[in-house]
Amino acid sequence: MAEEKGSLLSRWKNHRSKLAASEAFPLKTLDQEAARVLSTGQARLLYLQELYGDNPFYHYADLYEFTGNIDVDRLIDSFQLVVLNHDILRTTFDTKGGMVQQVIHKDRPCPVKVFPNGLEENRIEEEARTFARKPFDLREGPLVSLAVFPGLGACRVLVAMHHIVVDKWSMNILRKEWAAHYAGTYSSELKGPYTYADYAAWERKRPRPAKALTYWKERLSGDIPVLNLPQDFPQDQLQTFSGAFSKRAFTMADSAAIAQAATALDITLYVYFLAVFRLVLYRYANQKDIWIGTPFTNRSRKSLEKIIGFFNDTLVLREGMDMDQTVGDMLLGVRQTVLEAFGNKDVTFEQVVNALEIRRDPTTNPLFRVMFLFHKKEPFPEFSPEIQVTSAPFDLGVAKFDLTMYVELVDGRLTSYLEYATDIFESDTVELIQDHLHLVARALIGDTNRKVGDVPFLTQQEQSIFADWNRAPERSPEMLNLVDQVKKVTLLHPDRKAIVHQDTSLSYAELVQHSRMVACAIQAKSDSKTCRFVGLLLGPECAILPSIIGCLGSGYGYIPLDPAYPQDRLQDMVNQAGIETIVTTASHIELGHRLTDVVIDYDSLSPQHQIELNPPKAEQAAYAIFTSGSTGRPKGVQVSYANLEASTRARLAYYESHPGVFLLMSSISFDSSVAGLFWTLWSGGTLVTKQERLEQDVGALAELIHSQRVTHTLMLPSLYDLLIRFSKEDQLTSLQHVIVAGEACPPGLVLEHFKKLPAISLHNEYGPTEATVWSSVHTLVPSDGDRNVVPIGRSISGYQLAVLNDDLREVPIG
Repeated sequence: MAEEKGSLLSRWKNHRSKLAASEAFPLKTLDQEAARVLSTGQARLLYLQELYGDNPFYHYADLYEFTGNIDVDRLIDSFQLVVLNHDILRTTFDTKGGMVQQVIHKDRPCPVKVFPNGLEENRIEEEARTFARKPFDLREGPLVSLAVFPGLGACRVLVAMHHIVVDKWSMNILRKEWAAHYAGTYSSELKGPYTYADYAAWERKRPRPAKALTYWKERLSGDIPVLNLPQDFPQDQLQTFSGAFSKRAFTMADSAAIAQAATALDITLYVYFLAVFRLVLYRYANQKDIWIGTPFTNRSRKSLEKIIGFFNDTLVLREGMDMDQTVGDMLLGVRQTVLEAFGNKDVTFEQVVNALEIRRDPTTNPLFRVMFLFHKKEPFPEFSPEIQVTSAPFDLGVAKFDLTMYVELVDGRLTSYLEYATDIFESDTVELIQDHLHLVARALIGDTNRKVGDVPFLTQQEQSIFADWNRAPERSPEMLNLVDQVKKVTLLHPDRKAIVHQDTSLSYAELVQHSRMVACAIQAKSDSKTCRFVGLLLGPECAILPSIIGCLGSGYGYIPLDPAYPQDRLQDMVNQAGIETIVTTASHIELGHRLTDVVIDYDSLSPQHQIELNPPKAEQAAYAIFTSGSTGRPKGVQVSYANLEASTRARLAYYESHPGVFLLMSSISFDSSVAGLFWTLWSGGTLVTKQERLEQDVGALAELIHSQRVTHTLMLPSLYDLLIRFSKEDQLTSLQHVIVAGEACPPGLVLEHFKKLPAISLHNEYGPTEATVWSSVHTLVPSDGDRNVVPIGRSISGYQLAVLNDDLREVPIG
């Protein structure tokens, strides 16, 4: 075999010399001594490789499996002939005269490593990955290497190269020549007479059309959007380019149907899947201005088609999303974007970036985070009738971008690959993206007159998961209405304290009596049929409970009016709600008279004037809470008694123990007060109200919790964080349940809580005013402190949660 090998190589060297002498590059021929400049693409890769050292993110590798009657030596020999036939495969890069040049090495074969025969599958994968990731020295070379894994009736060959000498188009040339050399059918027609160095010299001097550059400056004008993909991990300051890929094949039936749909619309499969990718990205990022990179081989002349080398450049495909557009119009719009982009491809990506005057950041691509490719795989050339050859994309463990969608068409079957950055995404997230890509790709086959926003997006599995997430506790406690419940507690425990404020308190018996007095006064003074609300101008004092129950028991809802608010704001609230009657105490009576004509002085009510309390009706408005006004004029949000009762019923169902003593931290002007007020009353517990601005003295707050033996409370996470950090642990031992709400709960708070108070349950509640205080809850565990974001939990009983985008359509998990 050694003689045959030498003979074959010798014959080929003679043939190559005759070929070189007989043909010339029509644009310009470089003599052997000419300085060989780098193409703009090579210069870009050289810069990036030097910037990131030995990172293999610009390695290229293909793993081929040969089965049948294989001559391994001839297989290697044939590959070496391809290397000897193309200067670029024997090229390295060095600095001469202050300029980096291509250095072509004469008759330098590529290194070959032959592994032991019959390695196990997992060992082959491990060795191949290690071999393909081995750093290339761009200055010393070689930049092409071969790993051979012989086996019984089979042989695998890994071709590892640096991208600076090859692109995907080039691999088709390489395979054809490789097969022809093996089969002994090589013809000079397979190789053109031009070298990559000739191309690089011409490409550097080629004029760039000003019209194309103007197009890109206009097309990419304005702010550059950063695609806000949901990330499983926070992005580090510097990219590591660590990656993996996910593979998912379409069925033959779906592949045929998609191809037929594209043909009917007169669009390519490239356009079809680019539209699919764009729609999926929109549903994930909720951004309508989406920029996607796409590589292309810039062989703009027929004379360049047979040259092996790096011809890749990049285009930016920018397209907006319109959910009211039809699917057909969307697809045709994407086609137009693609046609325009490729019609203006004769300027390099670097020239576009420079023209836009973008500040380069080594941590990210300047224009896009995601890339799209489509490739129709050519049939493998025949090495021998006795040999079958197969290959698939080789996972190098790298990702040049955050997410790349690569669609391959082989023998009529479509397969989608997702190459992703493992520093950003978990594999489960990428598999879910695959689910959505396939679902949308199939969905676009149907009615093209359907609106884009109506294209189904959630998988059956997601719908099932969403239903499970919205499955609340099954127990539904029996409840009396509030008035009857308070009466029941009074019969059983008349002397139990219902509310405590500093040195004053009301027992349940006193609470019922005072509530009847308030109800009598309201009935006597409020005869309006247009307004069913009574204003409560009250601070944190014992009067709040009887005033609320008196309103509800007399058929009215209450609207809290915080005396600390500016009078102009209070007056606006009174006017918006049409409030005619206000209940207040002596300290605020003057302010009450400035707001309305009818003012009830709680402090002057007489036990001689009482009426029976009536159970509230379900449709009755229980209260109206005015928003803060941070986004405009404060607006009143009405809540019915039925919703108030449902919210409290859910609280009784979720929590295993109920307030013995509840510390109310907020004013009744905030909806969070509703949780403590009504949960405590229905439980027959004691409500403790704090003095004003007590939260500014953490020590006094801790002492109040200790002295009143508080079991439950709800407060802002920021306040609770201060409480547990700056109070004595024995001051908080009476607590059983602490609820945080109103702000995002930081992971550090969770860690601090379980470090100091591990026996106390901590819960994170979420919900808007319109949903009656809360709609979801999560009972925290120590591991939540290790998360990036603390969950808001699952829906409570009687509620469902859905996360929607700006078009009010459900978004995917994550």
